[in-house]
Amino acid sequence: MKLGLNIVFAAVLIFGASFRSADASVVDFQYQGTVQSAGTPGISAGDAFTINVFADNGSSSLVNQTWESYDILYFTLQSGIYSATYTALVPGDGFATDGTGNVYIDFFGGTASNSVNTDNFGTSTDSFAGLYANAFCDTLQRCNFITGTLYDVPAQWTVTEVAAVPEPSTWAMMILGFCGLGFVAYRRKQNGPTLRIA
Repeated sequence: MKLGLNIVFAAVLIFGASFRSADASVVDFQYQGTVQSAGTPGISAGDAFTINVFADNGSSSLVNQTWESYDILYFTLQSGIYSATYTALVPGDGFATDGTGNVYIDFFGGTASNSVNTDNFGTSTDSFAGLYANAFCDTLQRCNFITGTLYDVPAQWTVTEVAAVPEPSTWAMMILGFCGLGFVAYRRKQNGPTLRIA
């Protein structure tokens, strides 16, 4: 009887987790531009660069939404063979979309002072090695200035939904369910088979 109840309990946990619709989605804000003057080896004036800002969208749509700096998961910059990843946006910065899902507010000032910045040359938390509204500097503090600015130019940014990610509570329910099934199998093995063939 106990074995049957354990199996039912574990099954409920697993199926409850799998039918839960609390998946968060990730959105990608993208900017493409041109380097005006270069300081990093491998980057030249006139080279293209792309910035991708990945943000947690919860379970919302892309229409009439706002993303604050705390919603930003991380962001990347790519220019030729140079690539960099940043972990924190300036507090108070963010994006908003209009009724058609297009970016209409862009407050992108670059990396926060606590951002961990990693590129081809290493990792740095120095505030002089990061991404700014009009430049990006590698971890050795060699700067590259861009044509125009990243701040308050919403028409230059695009936004797309890129992935669905299970919420932490969904993962917890699934893990708990699998642990329950493992425990049931363990108990069954210790008690021996319930049906013996003579």
